[in-house]
Amino acid sequence: MDDPRADEGIHDLASRTVGIVGMGRTGLAVARRLAAFGVERILYRHRRPVADADAAGLPVEQVSDMDELCARSDVLSLHVPLTPETRHLVDRRRLGLLGPDGVLVNGARGAVVDEDALHTALRRKEIRAAALDVFGDEPLSGPHRWSELDNVFLSPHLAGSSLESREAMLTGALGSLATALRGELPADVVNDVPTLRAPVPSP
Repeated sequence: MDDPRADEGIHDLASRTVGIVGMGRTGLAVARRLAAFGVERILYRHRRPVADADAAGLPVEQVSDMDELCARSDVLSLHVPLTPETRHLVDRRRLGLLGPDGVLVNGARGAVVDEDALHTALRRKEIRAAALDVFGDEPLSGPHRWSELDNVFLSPHLAGSSLESREAMLTGALGSLATALRGELPADVVNDVPTLRAPVPSP
């Protein structure tokens, strides 16, 4: 049976190679969900190898070079903090490596991607599509340039705004503060630091 929807080039996710940038807790959670959907080729780039126990049973392969990750991935999913090193990590050249069948998913921070370059690539169909949960300027208001495109999916950066997630964030922040006040290194620091200052004395 001839289905005209097939002409749109829709693929099963399981047949795609997915690249994850940032294999922390969020990246690992994404990888686990991808594996549940049958994705057998998951590449990742992280500042250090992921512990075997964390990645046990997942079809993951570490790629040390960002250009290689972009060139080998059908879908590129971003999960890194915004730092001077990650600002515009995905630029015009790397979007070109992703190619006309590539899909970009940004669940990190808007400025991790060169948004001008991304908008141009989407408008010119130099990549297939993008899914954006974050933007350089938030919240989006009124008419905006993303709304003129038919190959971008937008969400308002609210996925973590449930009552339960906000309670968990507060609990985690207080726990990290207590850890730092004991002179220990909290688990969720963005950058590695060699030492912490001595604990703040009690009043």
